Amino acid sequence: MTAHDGRDGHLFRRTHPLILCLAAMAAAIGPTPVEAAGRVSPTAATAATDAPAPVPEPGADDAAVATTDAPGRILVSVPAKPPTRLAFRLKPLTVVPGESFIVDVSIGEPDAAPSGLHRAGTVAFVDPPETGRARSFLINVPKDAHFRGSRAEVTIALVGLDTPLHGSRVEIADPRLIP
Repeated sequence: MTAHDGRDGHLFRRTHPLILCLAAMAAAIGPTPVEAAGRVSPTAATAATDAPAPVPEPGADDAAVATTDAPGRILVSVPAKPPTRLAFRLKPLTVVPGESFIVDVSIGEPDAAPSGLHRAGTVAFVDPPETGRARSFLINVPKDAHFRGSRAEVTIALVGLDTPLHGSRVEIADPRLIP
């Protein structure tokens, strides 16, 4: 809806009060971690949400990278309320032509035996994965997953579909447990 304001032929648009209220709330909350990660450093984005930064597994340089030979592992902070969802980004670092894969996602206590991890789900890239292009995912946390400490370990593993995998690599970034 537009109206004339009586000055030099300028028009102004009336905005519904609910829209103004929602815009003010969004501005007060700030950017989401995914929005912030694209504009500022991951450390600053995490500080803006008052959540501690994810800590890679101690002693591993590529702890957040899954290869065809080994899963990728990263630690994530556990919120005070039991988490129901896991949000994260996957970025293909190397995509070998002809390889198609899915990504198994598991979650559990840090340093748990593989049998102590809970399968959270399996995700796939809808379009063929592009090297360097991160995509966001949101999956349910298994109901039987319980966390005693303040950290949980998220593990990703590449699983070949049509052919054996030889060199593809995928990085997990910005994992976040949501209550």
